[in-house]
Amino acid sequence: MLLQLIKIYEGKRAQRVASAEMYLALIDRLIEGTLLISDPDASISFDKSLSWSASPEDPILKAEYKTNKETELARIMDAGKEYAGSINDADFYTMDEWTDMSLRKLKSVVVIPYEENGKTYANAYYVKSLYKAWYLAIKDQKPFLNPSNRKPFTQENKNKILEVIQDLHPGLKAPRYGSQGGRKDISVTYTNDYDNTHTIQVSYLYPRQDHYYSYAKYSLIKIQFPTSFIYADDNRPDDDSVVPLAYNPTFLFEMINTLMRQNKIIGKKVPFKINDAFAENNNKKLNKAQYMRFFDKLRLMI
Repeated sequence: MLLQLIKIYEGKRAQRVASAEMYLALIDRLIEGTLLISDPDASISFDKSLSWSASPEDPILKAEYKTNKETELARIMDAGKEYAGSINDADFYTMDEWTDMSLRKLKSVVVIPYEENGKTYANAYYVKSLYKAWYLAIKDQKPFLNPSNRKPFTQENKNKILEVIQDLHPGLKAPRYGSQGGRKDISVTYTNDYDNTHTIQVSYLYPRQDHYYSYAKYSLIKIQFPTSFIYADDNRPDDDSVVPLAYNPTFLFEMINTLMRQNKIIGKKVPFKINDAFAENNNKKLNKAQYMRFFDKLRLMI
C-alpha cells in the first residue's frame, strides 16, 4: 500500500505520504497489539510494547499474572521428571533465566529431548532464540546442532520449534536462507549508463496481474559513481580521478552481493528501513571521497 501511495504522491505531496505512513502504523498496532511508534520523525521505527514484558499493576490481575507465571515455570522445570537429568535454568543462547522472563516469553519456551549414551535428556529453549540459531545455521550453510550434544536437531524437533513459534509469528515457516541467496522480493542490478556512470540499483519486486510481466520493480536505492575513475596502485590524493586499486568496483559489487545474501541492506517491514550506509548515499552521484567512504563502510559490515 505504502509503495503505491508514494508512487502517486511523491514530490509535490510528501505530507500525504507521511500521513499514510502514520495510518498504516496505527493499523499495524490495532491488528497486532504489539507495536508502538517510538520515533516521531519521518523515518518511523517500531518497538515491542512494554505490555509484553511488564506484569499488570492491578492487584487482582497481578495475582493472576503471578499464578500463570508459576504455572509456566512449573511446566518447564517439571518436564525434567520425564527425562534423565534436570532441565536447564536459563536459555542457552541469551543466558536469560526462566525466573526473570515475562509470562509472555515463558509461554514460548519449548522443551526439546535428545538421546545420549542410551538415555533421553531434555533442554528448554526460548523458541525465538532457537529459531534464530536455526536461521543462522541455514544462512551459513552449516548443520543446525543441539548445543548439548553437538548433534543435528531432528525433523521432529524442528516441527516442534515451528509449532511453538506460531504463537509469536503466525505462518512462519522453516528458514530457507543461505543457499537461496537471500530475499526474492529484493534485487540488485549494476549498469554502465550512457553518460559514463556506474549505477547500483536496489529494487523491491512486487506482483503484477497482467500478461506482460509477473512482477514490477520499485526502486528503493540508486547510487552512482563515474566510470572515469582510474584504479591504480599509487594513490594520488590530489587527483580526483585516481582511486587506490583496493577500491576497484569489482570488490564493491561483491560486498553488496554478500550484504544482499545476508539481508543487511533493506529492512523487512514497510516502510522499508534502508541501511544507513546506503541511505546517506541514495540518489547521489558519488565523488572520489564519497565513493571511498561508502566502500569503507561496507567493508566494516562484512
